[in-house]
Amino acid sequence: MDDTDQDDWLTALRTSLFQRLFLLLQYARTEERTIRLDKQFRMHPDLGNLVRRMFYEPTGPRIENGGTAEQRRHGFAQYGGRPAAWHTTTRHRCHTML
Repeated sequence: MDDTDQDDWLTALRTSLFQRLFLLLQYARTEERTIRLDKQFRMHPDLGNLVRRMFYEPTGPRIENGGTAEQRRHGFAQYGGRPAAWHTTTRHRCHTML
């Protein structure tokens, strides 16, 4: 395998299936066949902002939050109003044998 073939393989491996399909549809016809998410409604705005900064802003358009923090409040008092919590599971053991 020469260097050009190896570069092509590496590029293909680094490109996700979703990205390949998006580009294929984007350039398949002259009319616009692709759309992108520009507003998320599922997460608390703090979580949505984290996802946006880490995954979308470096390469794409800004994604807005479609709901307020109050609308996305979960109501679990033990978390002090925080939108997320981390729980360690290292002490739990699985008793199921596969």
